[in-house]
Amino acid sequence: MKTFMWLVGAVIIAWLVLSPLVWGYWYTKDVETQRSRGWGCLVGLGAFISCVYVLTEGIHAGLSFMPDSWGGYDEDGEYVTMRRSISFTGGLLGSLALMDLMGRAKRNRLQR
Repeated sequence: MKTFMWLVGAVIIAWLVLSPLVWGYWYTKDVETQRSRGWGCLVGLGAFISCVYVLTEGIHAGLSFMPDSWGGYDEDGEYVTMRRSISFTGGLLGSLALMDLMGRAKRNRLQR
């Protein structure tokens, strides 16, 4: 069972690492094959999750000046720092903006 869980974890990590690379390749090369349309949803989701994670950690490191005493308790009674809340919100909104900008750039390039 431990080996199976390790393999599942390795597949998920590989998906999250490779998705942004494949997504970026498809967007720079204008790949419009049946394969890219079929797997596009999984690749786009993986790229989005990876982008959220990277931006969240970057913003969290950038807000290191905020003390951990700034925060509050959530509905489960767990203490959540304001730095963590702001960084996740910024990472999520930044990823949405990045995905939208990439889509607009591709549409503009195709219209020329």
